[in-house]
Amino acid sequence: MAVQTTGTQAISSLMTTYYDKRFLKRPNTDFVFRDQATLRKTVKLNAGKVVQFARYTPLSAATTPLTEGSSGSGTSLASDSVTVTAKEYGNWVEVSNLLYLTSIDSNFAEAVDVVRENMHLTLDMIARDELKANLHAESLGEALSVAAIKELNRYLKTKGAYKMSDGYYHLIVGPNAEFALKNDQDWIKANGVANSNVQHFKDGVIGLIDGVKVIYSSTMEEGDGTGQTPTYHSILLGGHAFGDVDWEKDRPHLVFDGRNITAGKEFVPGSGDKSDPLNRKHTLGWAATAAPKVLNANWGICITSTPYTSGS
Repeated sequence: MAVQTTGTQAISSLMTTYYDKRFLKRPNTDFVFRDQATLRKTVKLNAGKVVQFARYTPLSAATTPLTEGSSGSGTSLASDSVTVTAKEYGNWVEVSNLLYLTSIDSNFAEAVDVVRENMHLTLDMIARDELKANLHAESLGEALSVAAIKELNRYLKTKGAYKMSDGYYHLIVGPNAEFALKNDQDWIKANGVANSNVQHFKDGVIGLIDGVKVIYSSTMEEGDGTGQTPTYHSILLGGHAFGDVDWEKDRPHLVFDGRNITAGKEFVPGSGDKSDPLNRKHTLGWAATAAPKVLNANWGICITSTPYTSGS
């Protein structure tokens, strides 16, 4: 008599699939761009959708001596402004009630994490794109290096750029610019493993150089370049170069069946949506009204560099 196996048709109904309720890891993403805002503003309810920030233009130094008995001709004040307009963002998914009841994702905990990550990713990319589009632009024509960082650092200083609250300028790099830096001998001397002065960095910080804190971001978009040579982008920021504005009652939040999700509380299905009177479907999403804004284009730099090549 033949040995029956797991592939025997007559007993195939005995076999089943085991579903592990531990979900596999998704790609790791770092959200760093919104954190670079040194001006944060929440607009109160019913206060309008446009915010205007003003600043005085610095007065020129009065180097001409006064004539005895005269107060001179004086000068005039001048100002400029930056305007921020509210924009709405959001995303959502829709699932059947039966999927909600029978899925191995208990209470949609994993799905909530996916939607929350999408919210942070979207808002971070919006901030990144605002910086890329509106900061002073510099094309290196070569791989990012310590020498280039020092030169760009000098540019910010000549423009009177403030340091961040931690006392550094912040340079945000993606994986390819990071690779170029870590192959630079000057970087290795300052931040290499053999250097006893290296700090134990955290929060994405990969090193310090010439008053610049270098921060890694997996969402730092790579450029496309021309021909066969790709280009990579990095962002160098001083303090007060960038702000982030949101609106009260619509700050970034999750929504389940039309109800805002309160952190730490279990959400209850059922939206009261008249188009679904029997609650046969559910929606899970996020929403926000926000507006990241470059406040001073000369206090930050969008850097374009090329790939590292051995010997460069």
